[in-house]
Amino acid sequence: AEYMGSSLIVRYTLISPWFHCQSLTSMMDVPIVNKDIFLNRLRQLYDKWKNSSVATNADALLFRMGASDEVAYSKTISLQLWLFGYELSDTAMIFSENQVIFITSKKKQEFLKPICKTDSNLPSISLMNRDKTNNSEVFSKVVDEIKNSKEGKTVGICLKEIFEGDFVKSFDKDVKGKFDVLDITQ
Repeated sequence: AEYMGSSLIVRYTLISPWFHCQSLTSMMDVPIVNKDIFLNRLRQLYDKWKNSSVATNADALLFRMGASDEVAYSKTISLQLWLFGYELSDTAMIFSENQVIFITSKKKQEFLKPICKTDSNLPSISLMNRDKTNNSEVFSKVVDEIKNSKEGKTVGICLKEIFEGDFVKSFDKDVKGKFDVLDITQ
């Protein structure tokens, strides 16, 4: 701890290797994703996708999460914690052959900005804004990206995961509903 005048400045690192928080009396705790760990794990995810007996048949991988607080466990939450060390509600993650797309709120985009520049061995990363009422333009871009990934016909998802909320319902209708679905949790 360090005192500066009448305000206390505290800087600390959490035990978690994924991110750290910086607390200032004038700011709330802001998690910061660890870019090196994220990129290493993204590389592992793509390697496992290519070498999986089931998931390799998917042209893209879709993970989406609603706003429900009722979910005790999900593979999507586990993936988010593994990649970021943080849970991102009302967020969709799309992994295609050439691009990773995150559809989320502006606040969560700020959290994800540090990971947007990848090395040449990984797909590019795009952040897209999730609107509270209409995401048709964003979803149309995602559909186009999936169609350009491998054969563009099949998406791999965690089939048994059911999330609540308007965002997930519209994502399932406008994106997932346009492709054959493969359960990658088998």
